[in-house]
Amino acid sequence: MERRINDGYAEFHWSHHPMPDWPTNEYIHWLRERGQTFAPKPFEGSKYVRVGPEAEYHQTTWCAEKAIQFIRANRERPKFKRPWLFSVNMFDPHHPFDPPESHLRRYLDKLEQLPLPDYTAGELDGKTFFQKIDHEGAYGNPDLFPFSQMNERDHRLLTAAYWAMIDLIDEQVGRMIAA
Repeated sequence: MERRINDGYAEFHWSHHPMPDWPTNEYIHWLRERGQTFAPKPFEGSKYVRVGPEAEYHQTTWCAEKAIQFIRANRERPKFKRPWLFSVNMFDPHHPFDPPESHLRRYLDKLEQLPLPDYTAGELDGKTFFQKIDHEGAYGNPDLFPFSQMNERDHRLLTAAYWAMIDLIDEQVGRMIAA
C-alpha cells in the first residue's frame, strides 16, 4: 500500500497508468483477479496504435467501477449532513493509444474521412520548450509519435484511437451518472 499524505480523501485507489510497472497499481491487481493481464498488441501494422483490453477490462472501466462501488456504498448517507466527493481520474484519452478493438473498429470504415492535423510549420516557434520537443516525439522521445515521420494513415488512425477512447469514457461516465 502506498503511504499517503492527509489530503482529505478517505479512500484512494491508485492507477497512474495501465502498465504493470508499479506494484501498487490497483488496476493491475483488479485485472489479475479476473484472470486478465494488460498486454496491448499492435494494431494492423500500426507503429503508433495498439489494441488494449476489451471495454470490460479497460482501465477506464476500472475507474468507473470504483466510483460506482463508492456511490452505491454511500447511497444511504443523509443528504447535506455529510456530503461526499469521489474524484475519478481516468488515464485516457492519452498515449499509449490503446482503445478496445471494438471501439476502434467503429471508425475504420470512415478512416479516410477523419481530419488530418492542422499544423503549420513554424507555429511552435513561440511555444515552450516542452511543446516543441513533444512535436517530434512525446516527452522528447523520437520513437513516440514523431509528427513529421507519420503518414496520413498514421495520423488518422491516431485520431480514430483517440475518439475510441473518448467513446469508452462517455459510456463509463454514463454508467456513473446512472448509478
